[in-house]
Amino acid sequence: MRFIKLHHHIVQFNSASHIFRRNFVLITKTPDNLAIVQLNRPPVNALSLDFMTKIKHTFIELNEDKSIEGIILGSFSEKIFSSGLDLHEIQQVENVKKIAAEFTNMSSTLYGSISKPFAVAISGHAPAGGTVLAMCADYRVVTPNAYLGLNEARLGIVVPSWLSLMYQNLIGQRQSELALMLGTLFNSKYALKLGLVDEIVEDKDEAIRKCTEIVRRLIKEPEKEARELSKILSRKNVLLEMKLDRNGETMASFFKRDKVQSSIKSYLKTLKK
Repeated sequence: MRFIKLHHHIVQFNSASHIFRRNFVLITKTPDNLAIVQLNRPPVNALSLDFMTKIKHTFIELNEDKSIEGIILGSFSEKIFSSGLDLHEIQQVENVKKIAAEFTNMSSTLYGSISKPFAVAISGHAPAGGTVLAMCADYRVVTPNAYLGLNEARLGIVVPSWLSLMYQNLIGQRQSELALMLGTLFNSKYALKLGLVDEIVEDKDEAIRKCTEIVRRLIKEPEKEARELSKILSRKNVLLEMKLDRNGETMASFFKRDKVQSSIKSYLKTLKK
């Protein structure tokens, strides 16, 4: 028998896969010691303050758990990975500092503090914050009909410098510059062409299977210390910028603007039609 402690709950595992449920997150531990984390905040996995905190703590605990060798992030849905930040919460102006700070904190944790191999199965759309979650992984697998990209400019929001650099590291300086100015969303095929994702597969189940294969390969092949150091050094420029903006002041300053609040309100109205 094996046990794992997650957020003050003790979960018992045997030789079969075990599913653990907590608010907004579903965790499956496989017999070969991988953790499959599925975002589970219907309908669209919008990143609320509480949800981001749950994601962050889940990854910290799995990274510290010696019985876990690799992590796969996915979604409960076949059609949506994550819609990004919860715009309803951003309308509560008094909370935007906390929201922006936690978004930065969560992103920093997933991007710079997870030493274990980490792949993401993007089953459906992943705009804005959904793309950020995906970019934090070591490997990205997407299903055919997804749209990804940092489209914040469409609401009048400018992304912080660390996020611009993260984007640039994957798709290049010029493509990043154009995409950020226009708030472009890319379909799966173009995202693959740009390097925003690494592979396209048929469906969600195949995405999880491919991520499992990649994580097992990363566990087995590279020398652990060299793998971890190579990852950190390649992300050093982003991590330094994250430290400078750890309180999320850049994003918070835009969230507070009347024009941005008006754009968010108008956008949310269109979703109700």
